[in-house]
Amino acid sequence: MGQGQCCQPSVVLTEQLSVQPANGTLLAGSSALFKPEVHVEGPRCIHNAFYKSPALCTTQKYCQGPDDITNEWLSCALNAPVESFEKVLCAQGQLGLTVILKNIQYVAGTTDRPTSVALKMHTQAEGVLPIIQLLNCYSRELYYYKSFADDVPMKAPKYLAAFTDANGEDLTTGSSKAVLGFNLLMEDLTSEWDDYNTIDKLPTAKQFEAIVLNAQPMHVKFWKHPRITQGPFSDAGSTFDFYEKYRGMRAMLPQVWPMVRDAMPALAGWGDSWPAEFKPMIDLIDRINTNPEVDKKFVGMMERVHQSRPKTLCHGDLNAGNTWVRKTNRDEILMTDWQNIGMAPIGFDFGLMLIVLPSGPTFKEKSAMMKAYHDNLPEHIRNEYPLSHLEDDFRCQIAFYMTNVVLVMAGQMDPSVMDAAKFEFTWKTYWAGMYRRFLGFFNDEKIHDLCCQLIDGTYDNFDH
Repeated sequence: MGQGQCCQPSVVLTEQLSVQPANGTLLAGSSALFKPEVHVEGPRCIHNAFYKSPALCTTQKYCQGPDDITNEWLSCALNAPVESFEKVLCAQGQLGLTVILKNIQYVAGTTDRPTSVALKMHTQAEGVLPIIQLLNCYSRELYYYKSFADDVPMKAPKYLAAFTDANGEDLTTGSSKAVLGFNLLMEDLTSEWDDYNTIDKLPTAKQFEAIVLNAQPMHVKFWKHPRITQGPFSDAGSTFDFYEKYRGMRAMLPQVWPMVRDAMPALAGWGDSWPAEFKPMIDLIDRINTNPEVDKKFVGMMERVHQSRPKTLCHGDLNAGNTWVRKTNRDEILMTDWQNIGMAPIGFDFGLMLIVLPSGPTFKEKSAMMKAYHDNLPEHIRNEYPLSHLEDDFRCQIAFYMTNVVLVMAGQMDPSVMDAAKFEFTWKTYWAGMYRRFLGFFNDEKIHDLCCQLIDGTYDNFDH
């Protein structure tokens, strides 16, 4: 849900940039429930490859937005006099945005400096800050690049410099000290790598399989490893607190879901009502999202299931938009967007990769992918985490996102949050397609039966 570099189709903007609110803003007023404690005093550079020490960097401030990226700031960040450069704003992800700085021109005689770089920065939409603080996203990504990337057997972009707010001084603390403002200076991938995206450049089923197999060495290395119970990978030690963190936001579902449910048919271009085939799925979502007691049982049992599973280190957002392949060797994979890296069951790395898409692998292809992944695990992990657990953890994520994604959709119902063409695309193509995909999962994965078992407390696949 974040965004590493250019991962979605967008209008390329050069020269002066005007940044619109990122998709993913919450329902107006929801941030009052999770008021971020913003600590902007004492911004600092915490890493810079162009200085002997980050303390020597002649700018210690991060850019608040793309318009703050000037010749002066970039000269200080790169430790070389910059005369000019071009800005290209990549499409904004749910949690941040990336600007490519191209054709960097230096004062004559300057050597050993890049001609283009990528600058990733915090979201420009205040409504997303509660989610960022809740999940400690920026602290996790900065910690990964600054202190942990060499320990992870997956390729990531080259890390050049990082600037943060005051909370970046200690990146291992919990969400009460979460970084909320940052800049991450990285190599520009666009010359040597090709990206996918979640709209019109989806990987094939075999390419999806390659993505998750690329993450498998990390899953194996950190299987039940004590390091994953420490910050920033966990804010609650060995306790898996994913669902606990979302409880407050899910309390808004009785307000938010009916609003989106009733507006969706017209926004999606379906007319006055949902197509008839959606009725069983919508009835189930109604049962969960409009009844707090039912939702409490639903989420509580799901939490019990995932507390019982062995944990490892997961990327957390292995979606197509964060995956790049080398142009000269398409078997070589690079992953961006490490904002959700953390402790979780392996099945969580299949979730966003396959679920939150307007289209994707079929049920048969997904099942073959999971089996290929599971067959390739070491025997002791296969025994502790059977294929049925992997499949059920994926099914639980379908049920969770099917009921939870409305919290994102609610922030996109106002046409003023994006231009008219993008608004029409968002609802008539993206969300309409995603609900079609939810419906396919609902039928193929028997999600109604799973949800009833979770709500009634009869789910029993805790061992084999």
